[in-house]
Amino acid sequence: MFWLKRLKHLPESNSGIRFRFSFPRIIIRILKPLVFLLSLFILTNPSRADGFVFPADFPKELRQQHQQAFTKTEILDAWHTTCLYFLEKADFANTINAGNELKEYAVMFRQPKYEAGAYEVQGMAYEYLGQLAKAVEHHLKSLQIRERLGRKKPIALSLSHMGDVYAQLKSYDKAIEYLKKALEIFKSEGDVNEAAEVEHNLAFVYEIQGKYLPALKIFRASIASFIELKDSLSLANTYYALGVNFSNLKMLDSSLYYHKKALLIREGMDLQIEIAKSYSALCELFTKRNDFQNALIFGERARFLSTKLGILELQIFDLGSLSELEERRGNFRKALILLKQENKARDSLNNQTSQEEIARQSLSFEIQKQNYQDSLTKAEFFRRQDIKRKLDEKEQFRKSTLQYTGIFLFIMALLAVTFLIRRIRREEYIALIFQ
Repeated sequence: MFWLKRLKHLPESNSGIRFRFSFPRIIIRILKPLVFLLSLFILTNPSRADGFVFPADFPKELRQQHQQAFTKTEILDAWHTTCLYFLEKADFANTINAGNELKEYAVMFRQPKYEAGAYEVQGMAYEYLGQLAKAVEHHLKSLQIRERLGRKKPIALSLSHMGDVYAQLKSYDKAIEYLKKALEIFKSEGDVNEAAEVEHNLAFVYEIQGKYLPALKIFRASIASFIELKDSLSLANTYYALGVNFSNLKMLDSSLYYHKKALLIREGMDLQIEIAKSYSALCELFTKRNDFQNALIFGERARFLSTKLGILELQIFDLGSLSELEERRGNFRKALILLKQENKARDSLNNQTSQEEIARQSLSFEIQKQNYQDSLTKAEFFRRQDIKRKLDEKEQFRKSTLQYTGIFLFIMALLAVTFLIRRIRREEYIALIFQ
């Protein structure tokens, strides 16, 4: 039985080759990292921008920011910057669409801070479009998310937006309530700039209601803040607002004092529109004081500047003030000519306002239509994706079955060949032994 012991130590082949099938294992090792990298690229690459098409004049820097964004924060920051860019350009349709993209990514990445920012930007866009109910809805959603996160300054920002929209809706009590809450938070956080801005808005709401004393108190208190911040424009606007409120209270000397201070700053900054407003206010104020000479000087200056700037609202106000002035001076013919010019300018303004309103309504309709189409498109897209996924799964199962069947048959054939080779070799060795 010596030959049986020798057979146990025989090599698998004379060439030293071992028949072990390792090809599929090598392929899998190569494909695994490639599939991982490809999946990562598809999931994180924002340039695909599903459902959003960048306009032709989209800035190159922002386009590059999208293309180079791969981390969650980079993608979300790119979309937030895009929203602000469209809002600044008054492209409200794209602002809303970009906001939708930002919300989707924020939900996907579980970043509610950015979701709140998207609602805020969309709320501002709807506010500019005059869709105040939608603006309230979006600002409220932003506020609710921020309250859950518990960050005070963003909460105050949402509260101030709510106050501004309610003021436009003439819900003054709600506006005052939200603005006071925002003001309290900004002051507690030491944000002087935002607090001063909210104070101004609150004072303007009081002024609209005819509550001039509370408005005066707030405007006077904000002077120190703007001087500390070296914000000359806001300081001039505060002086102007004080002049208006003192005039409404029939305190003409105080009104004249603040209007002159406002004009001095505005002339120093060469703010043409603001200067024209100051001229108009001084014309009206001097008329109330029966100082017709100075009233005429400032009235003509205001009329010249408003005509040069092409601002119909200011032209109407200036022509009305000059007409009243000439009537009080006894120049009835000139007053009538100025009154006719005022009516003509008012008709032009009404026509312009109507066209702007038509354009705004048309844009709002297009946005609603686009949103509806997007919802239908997305629903159809997801339905098709679901059908495609099921078909792909079936096809993948079929391919996998065929692949594994082929591999199994190949291995079986390989084993059969190996078995035959071993048997042949064994018979050769047995023959050699018995020889």
